[in-house]
Amino acid sequence: MSTDKQRWTPEQRRAARGGVERRAGYAGSATEVREFRVGLTNTAPISRSAAVGNSTSDITVRGSAVMYEASYEVEDGLGPPFRETIAPGALTSALATSDVLFRYDHVGPVLARTSAATLALYDSVQSLDCVAVLDPRHSASSDLAVSIGRGDCSAMSWAFRVAPGGDQWSDDFMQRRITRVSDVFDVAAVGRPASPTTSICVIEAPPHLQPDLRAQAEADYAYVASEIRKALAVAQAELRHDAAQKGLCDELAEMRREDALLRRKYGVPATKTRSRRPA
Repeated sequence: MSTDKQRWTPEQRRAARGGVERRAGYAGSATEVREFRVGLTNTAPISRSAAVGNSTSDITVRGSAVMYEASYEVEDGLGPPFRETIAPGALTSALATSDVLFRYDHVGPVLARTSAATLALYDSVQSLDCVAVLDPRHSASSDLAVSIGRGDCSAMSWAFRVAPGGDQWSDDFMQRRITRVSDVFDVAAVGRPASPTTSICVIEAPPHLQPDLRAQAEADYAYVASEIRKALAVAQAELRHDAAQKGLCDELAEMRREDALLRRKYGVPATKTRSRRPA
C-alpha cells in the first residue's frame, strides 16, 4: 500500500483500519462516529410530549446531533484531515428502521432510546434534532444533567454507518460528502467535539438539580448580554459618527448662508464653485 497518505483512497483507508470506520470509539466495528457542536437557532419546534417520561421529576434534554451542509474537519490518523458534509435526507431511510440510543460519549449506559419512546428524533432539511427524557433515579442521568448545567458537556455527536455508495470523495480525497446512511446507532452528549457546530441543554429537571440549571441560564444570559452590549457599542459609535458628519454638514451649510448674505450686502458676486459635502 502506498505510504503517500495525501493520496490514499477511501478503499485504502478502510483496508488500513481493517474495515473499521470510527471517530470516537466503537473499535472493532464498521461504525463511524462524528462529534460536533451545533446551535439550536434553526431547529424545528420540539414538544416534551413527543418523548414520554415516567414522572414530573424527569430530566429532559434537547439538542441537535447533525447539521446538514455544515462542513467539518475529520482526522482519522491515515493522512491529513479531510472536510466532510452530510447531505439533507441522508439519514431519512436509516431513521425509519434504526432503534437509536441516547448515551454519554457513545460508551456510557443507555439513558434513552427511540423504541422505549424516551427519545424523540426530528429530521428536517437543516438538522437532526432530539429530545431525550432521562430518569433521575439513574445516577448517570443526574450526572449528565449536572455536567450539561455546568457547561462541562455542551456538545452532541452521532454514530452511524454509511450505506454502500453513500458517499462521494473529491479527486484529491480531501473532501467527502455523505448522501446516504444505512444505520444510525446513537446520538450522544459529548464533552470533546470534533467540529465547532452544536449544543445540548437541559430544559427540565428535578428541584435538586435546579441550581445547576440556574447557573447555566445565568451563564447563557451573561453571554447574550455581553453580545448585546458589544452590538450596542458598535451602533452607538456609528450613530456618533453619523451625528458628527451631520453636524459638520450643517455647520458648512450655515457658513455658506452667511457668506451669501455678506456677498449680497457688499455687492460681491458669487463664485461659481461646485458645493462639496464632507466625506
